[in-house]
Amino acid sequence: MLRKEISPDRIANKIVAFGSAAKGIDDAAPSRLYSNLNGVEIHVQAIEGMILEKLLNRPGYFQVVELFVLLVVGLVLIVVVPIMSVRLATSVIVLTAALWGATSWYPFKAHLLLFDVSYGIFGLILFLFITVGGTAFWTDKKSAPPSTGKPVNG
Repeated sequence: MLRKEISPDRIANKIVAFGSAAKGIDDAAPSRLYSNLNGVEIHVQAIEGMILEKLLNRPGYFQVVELFVLLVVGLVLIVVVPIMSVRLATSVIVLTAALWGATSWYPFKAHLLLFDVSYGIFGLILFLFITVGGTAFWTDKKSAPPSTGKPVNG
């Protein structure tokens, strides 16, 4: 643009945003979705939202709701998972994570609300490894024959 390599006709009646994504310039800021977003990207998203009259929103209380849902689902799973087989428990946790992700889609599509399910899904996956792994470990410990302390001769 500055070197006149782009024809003015090409950008006539268009909105053009100039910016740099270089690390040393330090033109970045955190947003509700990203920890470090380039300044020009923030401006472009704001312009797009104004033109389309559709601004995304993430109310401050959503983080509390997300943590509360994770706590409730986690407590229910703590009670239910130990009485299930490992395969069934894994299926239930994976299905719960999938449903959690799917339910975030409605607020986004219908009301442009950003409900972050990554903490919940990460928490469920961590819970899966802890409970299923722990169940498998303790089941193996209980079914192993008692040790006599004597070496086994081949």
